[in-house]
Amino acid sequence: MVCRAFCRFGNDVGGKEEIQTALELEPVSLPINADAGQILYFPDEYNKASEHCNGAIALDADFINGYGCLYQIYTKKEFFRKPFQPFSNTKKLPKSNAKM
Repeated sequence: MVCRAFCRFGNDVGGKEEIQTALELEPVSLPINADAGQILYFPDEYNKASEHCNGAIALDADFINGYGCLYQIYTKKEFFRKPFQPFSNTKKLPKSNAKM
């Protein structure tokens, strides 16, 4: 949520400071690592951003937000074949018997 607020208002310096503090407090947080990737994505710091996204995926290979972040980075860097591979690595959702 912090990411969206800072990215939306263009305050990337404040966002970087806030996310760095969050990472120091909780370095193994999946959402914080993915948000760090997003915050670094917007000022075109793609290599640093992908490190954080890959860090989130290393913590949990099924964390879809990490893959979403990588998708944006790869698309921006024009790695058109790479974005789709990580999504195929995630587990499929179990079938539901719920009826409407």
